[in-house]
Amino acid sequence: MRTIQWKCTLGADWQWQSGSAGNPGFRTPGDDVRKGVITLPPNADYWYDCVNLALPGGVTGNAYVRYFNEGGVDKVQAITVAQGQWEEAGPIDDDASQTNGRGGINLFAHFA
Repeated sequence: MRTIQWKCTLGADWQWQSGSAGNPGFRTPGDDVRKGVITLPPNADYWYDCVNLALPGGVTGNAYVRYFNEGGVDKVQAITVAQGQWEEAGPIDDDASQTNGRGGINLFAHFA
């Protein structure tokens, strides 16, 4: 088990997805960041869903992180996705991974 800290930053058009399906949350000034901490067992096939996002017009997005062990070394990787449009995988690393904000979603994840 490892603890991972993550931070998701949104571009101008994205909105946070509310708790009810299909209803985007309203952003307020300065409300462009969500942070969290999660403890996960190593599993290369499991992506933890940090946040759910929405664009006006119906495109949904996600920010995911995964933790796994490769050759005895713990690894972390961040990925951001606009469903059916694009995905951006951050580098696999033994400390931190970050996407580059393609399409307006940036995710930074690192071992705590």
